[in-house]
Amino acid sequence: MFQPRFLFAAAAILVAACGDSTDPTGPNAVAVSNNQFTPPALAVAMAATVTWNFQEGTHDVTFEDGTGNSARNQSSGTHTRNFAAAGTYRYRCTLHSENFTSGMVGTVTVQ
Repeated sequence: MFQPRFLFAAAAILVAACGDSTDPTGPNAVAVSNNQFTPPALAVAMAATVTWNFQEGTHDVTFEDGTGNSARNQSSGTHTRNFAAAGTYRYRCTLHSENFTSGMVGTVTVQ
């Protein structure tokens, strides 16, 4: 005989296994700490959202194209940006790098 309780329990387990899409430690996440972005290079699919998780120190996320930047002097919380078009997006912490090629820099490659 069909048990509705079983169906509810199975659905709850499935939702828990999928996780939270806003989890800043997920596959499209970048940790911001120790004067570095980890990972420094991230590849994502088009329409993906990347989350930067500010864990230590005071930083920002500033993109070379000037769009989607975080607040300056951020020391906690998260910043997200959605990537709708293919390409390579370079970013840096303006407090810890003078350009987009050295220092505290990173890239998001959208495929």
